[in-house]
Amino acid sequence: MVLDTVVVTARRREERLEDVPASLSYFDSQYIEDLSVDSGKDLTRITPGLYVIDNGSGFNDEFLIRGEGAARQNNAETGSGLYRNGVFVPGGNAGGRNFVPVDFFDVGSVTVLRGPQGSFFGRNALGGAVNIVSQRPKDQFEGSIDVEYGTNENLSGEAILNVPVSDRLQFRIGGLAVDQSGGFYTSSITGEVLDQEQSSAFRAQMAWHPSADVSVNLMLERADEFGPNVIAFSQILPENDPPVNPPGSPSGYSVGRFEKPIDTASFFDR
Repeated sequence: MVLDTVVVTARRREERLEDVPASLSYFDSQYIEDLSVDSGKDLTRITPGLYVIDNGSGFNDEFLIRGEGAARQNNAETGSGLYRNGVFVPGGNAGGRNFVPVDFFDVGSVTVLRGPQGSFFGRNALGGAVNIVSQRPKDQFEGSIDVEYGTNENLSGEAILNVPVSDRLQFRIGGLAVDQSGGFYTSSITGEVLDQEQSSAFRAQMAWHPSADVSVNLMLERADEFGPNVIAFSQILPENDPPVNPPGSPSGYSVGRFEKPIDTASFFDR
């Protein structure tokens, strides 16, 4: 039995997987599709040393590699670097703690490196690095449509179309949509579902190969995500509220005084 040679760019250059002096896991698009890896949590099922802390909502979940993360500090970026097509994903809760659905849409490959990777990836790669590479346009015509329906009234679908104009110019477009109107949690006061989710994304690419040594890939994408937030209540102590907080004392200490009603739904939109 002859095995194919796996070529990776873990050290910012092409080399055989067995020649890389680092602990890493590499998954190609077919492997990701066969194992239904659609999120960071799914990736932990097939990757040793990788863990995702479930902090109650997708935007606040946190990546850890070999124990290095954000230690659940609110809005902090994780200590294990997250990258899309080699570019660092910053932003704390806005995107730097966890990947978003569009990151796992039409994936070309995923590489997980364990151990410090600052020399090749830079900031926030103390525990390691996760690099998701999107599928690039191909030189053959192909397309796919996938529709699924699951529990909690979850309806999702995605479509991909690859069109080669010539051996030097190819286009690839795709989109996804997820709508979950049901959920596990319902407000006992309003009856509103507290963990409903909606997300959508669109991606278009153009690949141009003017010569054997030059390749240009232009990518345009947009993603929108709506989902459950961590339910919290603002408890603000006024500046002058004797005898608990005498004049001149700082404000902001948490006490039993709720600034917003308990039936306020908590969602994020990004």
